[in-house]
This record gives sequence, structure tokens and C-alpha cells, in this order.
Amino acid sequence: MTAPHERPSTSPTALWWSAALHLLGWLPAAAMVFYAKHRLLDMHGYRIVARSTGRLTADEIGGLERLLFYKEDVLLGLVVLPWVLLVVLRFLRPTARSIVSGATGLVVFLVTFVQMSTFDQVGRYGSIDMFRSAVDHLDQDPEVLGHFLSPRTLLKIGMPCLTIVFLAWAAGRADPRRTAASASLRRVGLAVGRASVVPLALLLLVGSAGILEAPDGRTSYHRSVLLQIASSLRGTGPVDTSLYERLSDAELETFYRDLTHAPPNELFPEYFGEAMGMDVLVFVCETGPARYLDVGGDLSDLPTLQRLRERAFVAPQHHTTYPYTNRALFSFYSSLYPSSLTRSFNQQLPRMQLQALPHRLGIRGYRTGIVSPVALKFEDDERMYQALGFDDFPAVKEDGKLEDGESMLALDRDALKLLEAALERLIDRDERWFLSFHPQIGHAPWPDVSLEGGLDSVAERGRALFQLQDRWLGRLVDLLERKGRLDRTLIVFTADHGIRTKLGDPELVAGRLDAYSFHVPLLVWAPMVLDETFRVPWLTSHIDVAPTLGHLLGVAPTLPAQGSPLWDERLARRTTFFFGNHYMGADGFHRGGGFVMRAHVADEVYETPGRMVFQEQHLVPRDTPRHFDAQHVIRRMVGLQETWVRHFASRDEP
Repeated sequence: MTAPHERPSTSPTALWWSAALHLLGWLPAAAMVFYAKHRLLDMHGYRIVARSTGRLTADEIGGLERLLFYKEDVLLGLVVLPWVLLVVLRFLRPTARSIVSGATGLVVFLVTFVQMSTFDQVGRYGSIDMFRSAVDHLDQDPEVLGHFLSPRTLLKIGMPCLTIVFLAWAAGRADPRRTAASASLRRVGLAVGRASVVPLALLLLVGSAGILEAPDGRTSYHRSVLLQIASSLRGTGPVDTSLYERLSDAELETFYRDLTHAPPNELFPEYFGEAMGMDVLVFVCETGPARYLDVGGDLSDLPTLQRLRERAFVAPQHHTTYPYTNRALFSFYSSLYPSSLTRSFNQQLPRMQLQALPHRLGIRGYRTGIVSPVALKFEDDERMYQALGFDDFPAVKEDGKLEDGESMLALDRDALKLLEAALERLIDRDERWFLSFHPQIGHAPWPDVSLEGGLDSVAERGRALFQLQDRWLGRLVDLLERKGRLDRTLIVFTADHGIRTKLGDPELVAGRLDAYSFHVPLLVWAPMVLDETFRVPWLTSHIDVAPTLGHLLGVAPTLPAQGSPLWDERLARRTTFFFGNHYMGADGFHRGGGFVMRAHVADEVYETPGRMVFQEQHLVPRDTPRHFDAQHVIRRMVGLQETWVRHFASRDEP
């Protein structure tokens, strides 16, 4: 029999002490939270706060002031949540205590770890919709998982998780209500439980005392990491659209023109209809930053592009609208900015129909299609392209899943053959066509596709990818020339976006807009219009491509298009927007020769002349007219765009 002094204790005091013992499993999760905060501050937080408060370097932020950045994290992670958990555990049975304490620690640890990794890659914490897209992407491209879950990363995750599980199990075994637990084990458990309450009580006193405020004011970097992570899971929407909801077409257009100074939709007699009845071939590289292909520079190793450039519109300052493929190409084909919110317009409006250029050409008898190595199943991409007017989507691999480098290369080559066969058929039947080719070999991380091999640097591999795709384009050009259709075909060469994560290039600065992500090449071969190169001297956007092609093909410009032909010199005075909030945590615009960015995570505004490269010295002081103006312009445009697309969706052909 069990001696009386060894009987399980059920006194209220013992139950509280034993419940406190289970809080040991919370410590690894709390440590992960503090490490995430340390990473956030060490990466750029201290430097940004120093700049925004008039100090030259982060070294001028002293030790005590640095501790104040952790005040909310201490209160939430070591006081509030543990005490809430303690109260819950007090009234649970021993087994339930182990399950709840272990599960809570595991969930907080894993969510914080994933969010910290997400921030490292793209510069913002992820939303539920973002993670849902990530899961879909992993299903499409399982090889990517191997780049994130290295043996070292698995060890970083596995050891703390095993520690949390062990502590939850051990605390359950030492519970004084368990008859199987020895008296000595129960006594140890009660002692540890009592001891753990002391530091928690001290932390509660320190935290509730309101230990000072930051001497230079509270910033977003003083917020608890757990609160930031939790709020980010909700996503970025909705936005206030009340100002625009009851406006007519003309009133909406007036708002847009006043905000952006964009040129109105007008005809240019010297180019309008000059390519009427011609065919269109679009070649879109996956992840092709202009850093590795300057269409206005040396093209000696890209003979096809060098040849086409001689009678083409060349835009050395061309930019995508979003560093995410389906949003970027939504703009490219529709001449509309994408949504800056967590969910794309395609996801928000499943029945969306837009009078985009492919649709308007389709009702004029053109065959429209997108040739891809894999079926366009990711995030309902095919539905989006159908909403824009494409009607055919031939693909080599119907399951929609990408492959690794060598297999992807083989799939792209097979897709090129599909396109060549389609062109042969359409030309032999004398049908008009608008076809796009979307090879996928450019997905990061870039493989070495050079003929010689042995390329290690990102720059070398990026150029080699352009050389490979130049050869593929050369095959298509040769086919058109052999068929006598080269001079009767408009050819567009571009990329969806540039490098957007550290997986693509570890040197990328996450959480900021950058030319590396947005600046892409653009060349439009138009031999029926040009006898020489037309070098576009102003900044252009993906929203300008469809109006350029439509104008040349004789399709009159009209709403809802927001772009203008590349040759419209009024583009030099336009405010051009760049969105990336749901993916990179920032939006921005180009105005008056300079770039402006708002980083939403920390509510910071940057301004820089020249190229889109933002650094700490470009930070705009808070509570200044320039800071408020940037916030105002971006908020107005985001709200207007949400209304604009909803307003013009499902319109009949004008």
C-alpha cells in the first residue's frame, strides 16, 4: 500500500505548484520569440530607429534603450501568456495538462520559427492566405522544400520541439495527483513548480510597473513580435473604398488621372493600326531581372535579341507592377494594376471578366493562347487568363507541378516544340493569332544552364538563362522567317518580375522594394512600324504593354486600361506604382524622377532619386509632410484600384 505521506496531493496549493511546473515547456517557445525579436532588431531595426531619431549609427542606441525594445515581449511572453496558461492548466487533469502545455509550446515555437523565416526571405510576416499559397506552391514544386529544410534547419526545429515534448511529459509524470509517481518525484515537481512562480511574479511586477518608455518615442520595433505575427495572419485587407464606390466611369477616371497624372486614352495617328491584322508572339521569362539583361546595352551574346532590337521599341527603364507572376502578368495583359491586398483580384472576383487585349482580339477572330510546360493550375491561373480573354492553354505536363532543373529544362523544351507546332498549324491555315510562351526554367534558385557548365555566381547563372532563352526565341524567329511571317508579327520579349526572395539571391534586401525585383527587360519587335531602334527614354510599366500592342493592331484605347503606349512622352510625368505589400511588405511609386516606398510592417517611408534602391539614409522623418504624402498617395491608389477593377469587371465590348 501507499504510505499516507506518499498519497497523491490534491490540495489547492499543490495543484497550483504542479500547474506551474508545466510552464517549463513554454520556455523554448518564449526563447524563440525573443530570438525572432533579436533578429528583427539586429537586421535593420536598430539602424532604422537610429536614423529616424537623428542619430548617425545604431551604436548610439545604448544598452538600456535596447532593452526597452523588448518590454512588450517580456510582458506578453513571460508574464501575460504564462499566467493565462497557468490558470487554464490549474483546472485540467494531469494528461490534459501535458497535452495543452506541450501543444501550446509547439504551436508558438513553430509559428514563430516559420514567420521569422518568412520575414528573412521576403521582409514581412506571412498571412494565412500567403501560407495557403505557399502550400499550393510546394505542391506545384516540391523540390523547393529541400532548399528551406536543410539538415541544419531540421536540427534547429527538432531539438527545441523534442525539448518541449519532453518537458510536458516530465511535468505530467511529476504531477502530485498521479499515483504512479514516486513521492520523491512529486516533491521535486512541487519544488520546481514553487521555484518557477518566483521569477514569473518578479516579471509581472517589473512589467506592470511600466518600465519607462523609449526616450525617443514608441516605434513599430517596440511592438511585441507575437502581436505582429498574430495580426499579420489576418492579411492586408480590407481597405476603405467608400470615396469611390458611387462614382461613374468618368468620375473614376478623373480621380485616377488626378492622382497619377497619367495620360488620357487617346489615338496616335502615326502608329494606330499600322500593324492591323498582324500576329503577336509574347515571350515571358520567369524571374528575369534587368540587372542581367540590359536591352539597351551589349547583346553580343544574345544574337536573337540583338537582331530584333534593330527594329523594335526598347524600354531600358521598364518595370513590373508586382514581384509575383500572376499579378504581374495580370497587369501585362490587362493594362491594370493588380491588387495590393492579400488576395488577388482573381481570388476576390471568381466571376471576373475584363475587356483586356486578348479578349478584344479574340472577338476579332484571333486565336489566343498561352503555351506552358505545366498546366496553369496554381492559384487558378487558368481562370485568370480566361477572364482576360485567352481561350487555349496547351501544356506538356497536365498535373501543374514543376520539376527540378534538368527535368524543368526538358519540359520547357517540349513546350517550345508544342508552340512551334501550333505556329505551323495556324500559319498554314492563315489564321490570326496572339500566343504567349511562359517557360519556367527561371524559377529560383537558378540552375546552371550554360553550355560549358561550372557557373556558381547568381549573376553568371542569370545571364546564362537569358542566353538559353535567346536561343529558344531564335528558333521561333527562324520558323516565322521560314514561313514568311516574321515581318508580319509583333514580338514581345520581357520577364514577369525579378529576384524577389533570398532563395533567389541571398544578397537581396528583404522587406523593401528594389530594382532587382521590379526592373525587367522589355523589347517589342515592330518591323511594320519601325526602321530603326526606338529607345524609350522614360520609365515604363507592364500596364503599358497592352496599350502599345492594341494601338499598333488598331484596337482603340478605352477604359478600363490604365496604361499608355510606350512612345507617349507624357509617361515621363506620370506617377507609376509598384505593389508588393502582401509579398514583400511594401508598396511604392515613381514620381518626378525619384522613387518613394512605404514599408508597411514598420510604417516607414523612404525616398530616393534615380534607381529603385532604398537604404537607411533614404528614410523620411516621421510626422513630416513628405511622410504623410507618401502614405496618402499609396492609400488612395490602393483603395481606388480595388474599386476600379470591380467597377469595370464584366463589361461588354465597347
